[in-house]
Amino acid sequence: IDGLMAAAQQKLDDLSARAEGRDVVCSLTLNGRGPLHSELSGPVALDELLGEIRATATESPWVWVERITGNTHPPLDPDARAETDDFLGAVLRNAAGYSEDENSRKELIGVVNEVFAERRGGLPAATDVQLLEWTEQARWMLAETLDPEN
Repeated sequence: IDGLMAAAQQKLDDLSARAEGRDVVCSLTLNGRGPLHSELSGPVALDELLGEIRATATESPWVWVERITGNTHPPLDPDARAETDDFLGAVLRNAAGYSEDENSRKELIGVVNEVFAERRGGLPAATDVQLLEWTEQARWMLAETLDPEN
């Protein structure tokens, strides 16, 4: 966590320098895969990290971090894991098919949009980009949940 705090502080210092004496409001997104994921995925971990970072914004010009979004993953390679001959491997291969196969993607987007349309007031149709993002998120959730080593 100390290394993450140092890297975040460096980014905030860079933002402050580019702001040329003005105060800055920003958000941070944590991306990556590794052992810090388990520490960052706790129910209050990002809020605590946000509090620590905000505590450093004491002098003007300051950099205020509005929120921190976590997009981290465990030290797991879902593509390599998909090649294993077990239940998780089969699930991950199937999930990857929705991202890679255009017919599967069209079928899935049809199902998603049907569900969206049936909601009260309806929801806008899902885009191809959203669908790819959602299938990637689902693939990670499956890997994290079903991998016996996690």
